[in-house]
Amino acid sequence: MIKIISNVCSNGVIGKNNDLAVKYSEDLKFFKKMTLNNNIIMGRKTYESIGSKPLIKRTNIVISSTLQPTNNVLVYKSLTDAICNFKDAWIIGGGSLYEEALHFTDKIFLTISPDIISGNNIIKFPWINPCIFKISQSNTFEQDDKLKLVIYERIK
Repeated sequence: MIKIISNVCSNGVIGKNNDLAVKYSEDLKFFKKMTLNNNIIMGRKTYESIGSKPLIKRTNIVISSTLQPTNNVLVYKSLTDAICNFKDAWIIGGGSLYEEALHFTDKIFLTISPDIISGNNIIKFPWINPCIFKISQSNTFEQDDKLKLVIYERIK
């Protein structure tokens, strides 16, 4: 199963200046809980934004035509190649990879924050087509009720 996970500001922004747009402790804990001991797929810029080092206790897969694999990071030239080898994975960013991944994704986990981020160098989450995905769950986080978790599932 291919799943997307992201934090999205209320105006759709997910990143600014090659970093997360916002960071909430409750959301970061949720991200870790969901992705730990799983395969994660990310684009090169996302990999660089986390310090060009793998996230521990996960199989780190980077989509890049320029990076070389290391002992702890697998590199594929395309998302299609990565998904062919890892049919169960989390897509963790960035924006263009999310957009491409929507074609393969079964579930989308979005943490919606109330923040509005603007300015230069922002990245937005791609549009979710309601003819392809439906909301299957929506609730607030226990420890931070201003954050909302929305889960979308592909319509069969």
